Order: sequence, then structure tokens, then C-alpha cells
Amino acid sequence: MKVLVMLSLIEWYISHTCSHSKFSKSIIPTPNLRHSSFDSSAFPTNERLLQPMPWRPIRVTIDYSNINGTGVSNEMIEYFSRTVVPTAVKTIQDTLQVRGYKEIYAFNTTGCDSLITLPDTYKNKEIDTDLLLFVNLRKEEGNHSAWAVPCLYATYDKRPVMVVLQANVNSFVISQEKVSLDIASVLHELIHGIALSPTLYNMFPIDKASIFNKVNVFGTVKSSVIAEEVVEYAREYFNCSSLEGVPLEFEGDDVAPGIHWEQNALGNELMTSQANGHPVLSGFTLRLLKSIGWYKVDLDYSEQLHWGRNRTCTFLQNLCDFKFPEFCPIMGESSCTSDYYSKTYCSRSAFSDSCFLKTYKRNLDCTKPYPSFQPTLPSGFENLGPYSRCFETKSMGVSTPGCLPAICANETVYFKASNVTYECDYSGAVIVIGTVSVVCPDIQSFCQKLKATGPNDCSAS
Repeated sequence: MKVLVMLSLIEWYISHTCSHSKFSKSIIPTPNLRHSSFDSSAFPTNERLLQPMPWRPIRVTIDYSNINGTGVSNEMIEYFSRTVVPTAVKTIQDTLQVRGYKEIYAFNTTGCDSLITLPDTYKNKEIDTDLLLFVNLRKEEGNHSAWAVPCLYATYDKRPVMVVLQANVNSFVISQEKVSLDIASVLHELIHGIALSPTLYNMFPIDKASIFNKVNVFGTVKSSVIAEEVVEYAREYFNCSSLEGVPLEFEGDDVAPGIHWEQNALGNELMTSQANGHPVLSGFTLRLLKSIGWYKVDLDYSEQLHWGRNRTCTFLQNLCDFKFPEFCPIMGESSCTSDYYSKTYCSRSAFSDSCFLKTYKRNLDCTKPYPSFQPTLPSGFENLGPYSRCFETKSMGVSTPGCLPAICANETVYFKASNVTYECDYSGAVIVIGTVSVVCPDIQSFCQKLKATGPNDCSAS
């Protein structure tokens, strides 16, 4: 019964997918007029005019005037307006720069008139900002969490200057355990709204064909990102010099390519179709945003992605092969993620092409002491915290992962179990502690992925 309940929870969590394409098809952004010195049909000319204009951090104005949907609680409004949206927007502001005029001209209509009531303020005067973000909270049917669409674009370079973000409050529960995932969900949608939306592709300063195309990815023709900087990064990331493009998800005949990275290839990257564990804003997405041409991107804000890293071309040729630690053979089987951050359960999703993926959820995370965490080892054996990592263990002869505080020093992994420190001086060593056997990880891989700490940090605090 416990296994059935856990599998049901897993299916519930992985069913929360991005529905951007479903909602964006009917929303066509309109031009923000008045820039008469620019010819909106000839960007090369506009590029010459933009060249002398310096890059500046993007300024975002958040408008909550439409946030109060029917039946939406004040607590949910406060949660979004004080925590989720501002934090996601800060990531955009810290990471991206724009150039061009510093204001949005007064406007009376946008492509999103069916979604919001436009305050009179914007009809009568300029707005001193680079991006105007309207936030809606609504109760909607379906398992989607949020979606965002571009509504208005600047005529001088066609960059989106207004976006509507709509969140489905039926998919959100106010909980400390979910904050980071909720922020990631909103950030994911904002990136759709400002760049990765099919309604914008023909507006890119760079020819769309130099960003997206169908290429042969080791025997299979796939829609892929072929932007030079992204491909160069991918070749180094996967250790695969012959890679011609980074594959994108095939989401049905009615969906334009280029919306999400292929989940099997990039796992828990922020811009895959479904959240899997820690969503990571990686160098893949940031380099794609840079390649489009609207934004100068601070690549120092890219986060570490481990899924498939250094697996060579063989990984991309054999997506699903459970000889790679990203995949697994048996539904419901428990293990550790390849970055050692979390326990996993083996499952598949609508976007995994029938592959079984190691899927990790917030209540399996070793690094965060959430109340819903489910221990799998004897009471007191496991400990959660920022320095805890997942170890393969056996308890009473049954294979099960465990969360143990750990550090690396002098090519040795030190871990703590039941408040006693043990050491792994070689990979694969088995350390027996009462009824539990702990398998030492690959020391080189483990230590590369563990944040640098000192011996006194072997704690769960």
C-alpha cells in the first residue's frame, strides 16, 4: 500500500507540466508605436541605430492590479506578490541587460486585452521601464501551474515590453517546501514570455533559422537549437565534439518546436517541459537567450547542471539506457540522483518517450529538512541539511538510498551516520553500521559535485 501511495504522489507531481504552447497560440503581441525613427520591418537598419546605445540591466515593473481572481485567497495573493513573483523577477533583472529607449510609450490596446483590464495610467503617459509584467491569479481547470505570454513589443527591435503571467492557484499550495519550485515555475514562464514563445520567433533580431532547425542527432532527425554558442557549450558539456544541435522536445504536431529542451537529454534544466527535482537555470538556456540578440546575458548566473554531463555522444545516442545513472529499469525503484542531492523514484512522464527516469521530488531532497521527508533507514540514522547527500545503502539486506551529511578532504569522503563520522577512502567500499551497509560513492565524481567545505561542516546544520 505504501508503494502505491508513493507512486500516486509521484504521478501527481510529474503531471504538473508547462502549458505555454496551449495558451499562447491565440495571443499575438502588438507593436508599441511612436518610435518613428525606426523602421520596424528592417532590423539591420535598427541595429545600426541601436549600436551607440549602451546596455543596461533590464528594469521590470510588476503590475498586480489584475491579481485578485474570483475565489483567490488573500494569503495566496500575498504569497505571489511578496515572494514568488519578485524573486523570479529578480533573477531576470540580475541576469539580463537590454538597450534601446528607456520607456514604453502610452498604449490603449495589446494582444492580451482578453486577459487583463488595462489601467488608465498606461493609456495616458509613458512608463519608465523596460518590461511591464501583469500578474493574474485564477482558478483554472487542468494540471498546469502557470503560463505567460508576450502582449506588446518595441517597434525598434521587436523585443517584448509587456508580458502577462497567469498562475493557476489550484496547482499551488503555500508551503515552505514548495517555495523554490514555485519560483522556478514562474521563472520558467517568464522566460517564455520574454523570449521562448513561438509568437516571437519571427521577430528575433537573429534569423530564426540560425537558432532553430532540424538536424540529425545521432541517427534521428530532431528539432534542435543550432545557435553556435549553444552548440559549442553542449559539445563541451556532453564531451561530444560531433554534436550538431541540442535536441528540443517534440510536443505534438500542433506545437511549434523550440519551446522546451528535450527532457531525456537535459533532465532537470529549468526549460524542460516538466519539473524534475531541482530546476536549474543552466548555461544552455542563458546562452540561448544571448544568441537571440535581444539580451546581453551575465553567464555567471548560470547554475550547475549535472544531468548527462561528460557522458559523451553515447549518452545522446542511447537516451533511456539505464547503464547511465540518469535512467532506471524498474518503475518505483529507489536510488540517488547523479548529483547526489536527493533520493529518487524511477518513473516516466508524458515527455520521457516511455523512458524511465530517476525522478526526484521535494520530499526526497537530502539538502532541505522538510517535514514531509520520508526516511528509509532506521530512526536517527539519516540527517538532512545543506551538506547532506544521497548514499546508496542496504538496510536489513534491502537496497534503499539514505541521506547522510558528507564532506570531501584529501581525496576521501567523510560522512556521518547516527552522529558518528566514517570515511570512504576508495570508491565502492562498503561500510557496515549495525543493520545498515553504506556503499561509498565514486569519490572523484562525488567530490566534484559537492560544494567545498571543511571538516567541521560534517553536520546537518
